[in-house]
Amino acid sequence: MTSNPTSLDNLHDIVVPDPVSWWPLAPGWYVIILGLVIAATWISIRFIQQWQSNRFRREALRQLETIKPSELPALVKRVALCLWPREQVASLSGDDWLQFLKQSNTTTFTKDSGKNLLSLSYSPDTNLEASSPEFSELKNTVRTWIQNS
Repeated sequence: MTSNPTSLDNLHDIVVPDPVSWWPLAPGWYVIILGLVIAATWISIRFIQQWQSNRFRREALRQLETIKPSELPALVKRVALCLWPREQVASLSGDDWLQFLKQSNTTTFTKDSGKNLLSLSYSPDTNLEASSPEFSELKNTVRTWIQNS
């Protein structure tokens, strides 16, 4: 028998070429990788700078947890000195101090808790107990101010 050239018996499997290798990468990939490394480095540096610049806030909030009533006005003043220039903050006292705190994005210091802050500034021996609700309210006001200013 002669073989028929159109017979299916003469078919062979398709030869598949080897898959294309990823290496070496095309130059465009090197540009993309370099851009991603630069972006990740920049984001990391900004995050670290932001974390370090807010260290005073974390420390102030930590001190606020165990603070005595007589030490609270000094803590508020120290935080303000970290946030604004010394010339703008250091000389303020009394109602001027409360107005300054009011202008720093909170109005709560001008209410009763703000008046308690002033009374602690001028007479640290007031009857404001560390366990009193007024002192708790004042601490919450200061905590909010530290976190948001």
